[in-house]
Amino acid sequence: MIPLKLRRKHLRAPLHTFFLFKGEKGVQKGIVENISEGGLLLRADHSSFGGSSFSVFFDLPEIANFSNMPISEIMSLCSENFRHRVFNAEIEAKREVKLDEGQTLIGCEFLRIDDEPQALIKKYVSNYASNIIFTLSLFEQGTHRRDVQDLIKKSLSLLNYPRIENLSELRQRLLHDYQSLESL
Repeated sequence: MIPLKLRRKHLRAPLHTFFLFKGEKGVQKGIVENISEGGLLLRADHSSFGGSSFSVFFDLPEIANFSNMPISEIMSLCSENFRHRVFNAEIEAKREVKLDEGQTLIGCEFLRIDDEPQALIKKYVSNYASNIIFTLSLFEQGTHRRDVQDLIKKSLSLLNYPRIENLSELRQRLLHDYQSLESL
């Protein structure tokens, strides 16, 4: 059992969309790595955020819950079908990790965010969790079947995972993300 102080307050889900913020060099952009009701994990070029609060604009897609859809409908979807909303939030940098590529991962907490984006974040994370479980269940049906392989790749594409041909690598990545969701 995970000690209470190490448990997450909120489920988080990968996002991989852009965000904008005003930095040392004017308006800059980065990538939102993951999101929860409590905050964001951002990737940006080296800048010092240490404990500072700042405003960001980020893109949040309204993804569907695949388990409630016919397979033919999932196969006909593309990520452009998802409505995208751009929201503003005031956040505070809580921790930073410098990466080798000249970038920084910044764990941020929401200080101010409106009710509408908060509700959509909750729905996004919930649907993402359902979709990871849905996709993991496809692996149990047997990846030797071409139709199952195609559905797995389609669902991962819709969830904005990078294109990986090796199904065992894809499954490992999904299991990792599922374990992150589960670590409440």
